[in-house]
Amino acid sequence: MSVIRDHSYDSFDDLIEMATPIMQEINEEIGESVNLTVVRGSKVKVLAHLESRHNLKYSYVEGQILDIFKGASSKILLAHLPAEHQQFLMETGMAADHRKSLENELGQIKANGYAVTSSEVDENAIGISTPILRSGKYIIGGLSIAGPIFRIKGDKIESYVERLKEAAFDISLMLEDN
Repeated sequence: MSVIRDHSYDSFDDLIEMATPIMQEINEEIGESVNLTVVRGSKVKVLAHLESRHNLKYSYVEGQILDIFKGASSKILLAHLPAEHQQFLMETGMAADHRKSLENELGQIKANGYAVTSSEVDENAIGISTPILRSGKYIIGGLSIAGPIFRIKGDKIESYVERLKEAAFDISLMLEDN
């Protein structure tokens, strides 16, 4: 199985190179789709993607542009953006009546260090994502798992969150050592 790479942003080559082996390990361990995402302007871009080994899967496509306000892969990035950037995106990209609830959700995501969403992007799909941070505080990207709700539930969610947190931390360390 090979990772699909997006070569359009050379500045992300190190991130993709460091994340790929870890993404492959996660994919082999759990069998679900694994994604590497970054913020691109007011959207989220999928830099690398590994498919689920299961017949029924929910996955993104390499190079796909995502709504920054929906799904774990996007919300983890939005939650960790500098406050001014986050506020600008919310003020220019969404209705005022939705902002307060999203602000509360993003605060909880940042405090927890992960995002879990259900049926936000695809019906009956769950997404779990953790941030890849430089120096423990600056968002570089997001590492995510996606799959159907009937396979990812209960204790699996907690174990997947922990696995993604470890993986994101390892990627961060490798990038700092590079």
